[in-house]
Amino acid sequence: MEKKDVVVDTTPKVDVLVEKKGPNKTSFIAIVAVFAALDAILGIFAVIIPSPIPGISGFYPAIAFETAVAIWLGGFGGLMVSVLACLVAYTVLGSWNIFGILTFISIPPIILIPWAFRKFNIDPSLTSAKGYAVFFGFSLIREVISGIAGSYGTLAMGWIPPEMFWISVVTWVVADMIVLATIGVVLLKLVTKYMKMFNLYVPGAW
Repeated sequence: MEKKDVVVDTTPKVDVLVEKKGPNKTSFIAIVAVFAALDAILGIFAVIIPSPIPGISGFYPAIAFETAVAIWLGGFGGLMVSVLACLVAYTVLGSWNIFGILTFISIPPIILIPWAFRKFNIDPSLTSAKGYAVFFGFSLIREVISGIAGSYGTLAMGWIPPEMFWISVVTWVVADMIVLATIGVVLLKLVTKYMKMFNLYVPGAW
């Protein structure tokens, strides 16, 4: 019987599940522009359920979108999306008053959330209790800062009396946390895999 040579494949095996390094510069700029436009549209048409406190939406879906985007694109990308969206929305709405200025300068704390996800090695798809704890914990910190800034803005504009200040802060924080617990969680669970699939997810914190 004729013997056949056995060929051994020595090619190194590549793990197809290895996460890509993130988008190139052109893709990053494009996705920031697209997400900023979407965030601006959500911000302009945000007041779906008005709250009894002037200047505060009872249901603000843009907060879920921009938080998810910050987690996907890292601190720099998330900050750029939020800043650009705010510039566009406030200009369209004519909201460059003291309220608009105070809420605008309260944007930077959003970078805490993507930083925490990288620092504690959290899967953006929220696959563990630890992931939920980091998401809600750092989102709460960000919302308290935003709520205080925004409520000072409503107070400065004369929209609320001084005794309504902390009620305004609590309303702001609770309303946004409800949106994050619903729309925010759904976005992270359903869209994260596509961000990674198309190499748009930025693994670095900044």
